[in-house]
Amino acid sequence: MIHVVWEMETGGPDDFLTLLLLLGHQAVNLKAVTITPGSPQQIGLVRKALSFFNLDIRAGDIPTSDNAEDGGEVLRRYCDSNTTLIPGTPLKNLGSAIRLNFPVCPGVAP
Repeated sequence: MIHVVWEMETGGPDDFLTLLLLLGHQAVNLKAVTITPGSPQQIGLVRKALSFFNLDIRAGDIPTSDNAEDGGEVLRRYCDSNTTLIPGTPLKNLGSAIRLNFPVCPGVAP
């Protein structure tokens, strides 16, 4: 089983299709999904896809994308040495996690 955190953007269909692949793959445990950027409608579409797989959607109703949880905090909570981070976006959330002293590569970079 591969534990995955998927960072996606919503500018085209490719990341959404990748989300569906990750959700449906038997060898993948999708731990978290971050969206950068995403309109309320796009976030709603992703939330709907997640609901089909009986996953816990922790954000609740998101009236605007500005009310979403900080992506860096999500990475800090769900990424560990047994989790693969798959970024499909610019590395904004990873940068945020690094600023929060997230140990991205222990022993490689301080």
